Amino acid sequence: MLIDVSDVNTIPVEVKDKIYQSFSALSNDVVNRIKCQNANHNNDILCAIGDYYGTYRTTRFYDELNAILEKHDLVCYHATKVSSKSMLLRDGLKTNDWDVYCSNLKSAYMNMKLPDEEIQKAVDIVKSEYNRKYAGYDRKAQVCFFTNMSMLEGEYAAYDQFCESIGGELARWALKDKYPDLYKPLKENGKSCIVKFKLPYAKIADYEKDDIAYQLVIYYAGVYFWNKEYDIKFDGNTQSDVPPKDILDIIDFNKDIDY
Repeated sequence: MLIDVSDVNTIPVEVKDKIYQSFSALSNDVVNRIKCQNANHNNDILCAIGDYYGTYRTTRFYDELNAILEKHDLVCYHATKVSSKSMLLRDGLKTNDWDVYCSNLKSAYMNMKLPDEEIQKAVDIVKSEYNRKYAGYDRKAQVCFFTNMSMLEGEYAAYDQFCESIGGELARWALKDKYPDLYKPLKENGKSCIVKFKLPYAKIADYEKDDIAYQLVIYYAGVYFWNKEYDIKFDGNTQSDVPPKDILDIIDFNKDIDY
């Protein structure tokens, strides 16, 4: 089943049943302590149930809930800027492994007719930023995603920031302020878009799964204890490539972005 958290009707009933079964087993004292809290926002619900459903407190419950969710796929979104949308249709979404990232960055610059020495200079600078973010922390290459289009734009830095330039945040951090002549071509060329794709829940990074399941618990807690519904919003990452067959749509994003 394909779960789209912007439409709660797509959430399998077995997920709701598992969560409600847990709520119904709570003592009257705990239920009263939860219900006496205000629930005017998602964060209020998080605070109200955190002592009972924080992911560090009920590991068995989350293991069982994740086992249910891993039978299903999740609608996800990835904001990006690419040289051509045809790349996405041909290759899908690749994790930001350095070799793949570097190859795409070089190809973009070559298409813009930058001199070889300038291309190599830019690549070396971005590689230093890549090493700072990934190599020193033993992080694995990944594809980041968000799950509700309402998360795309916001008062502060939101997911539209990844549409600003080819090369994404790494290129922006590495080049924008100190090497504007190398950054400008990446910002002024290419196509900004939002890639909508399906992701098997089982392929979400393991360390993210409990926190993501918790967001569903928070939603159903709002309904169960306060009869209130709030949007389900979360982000995460997968350490797997997304094949072309799993891309559901490529949405043009034509706003001027400048973070």
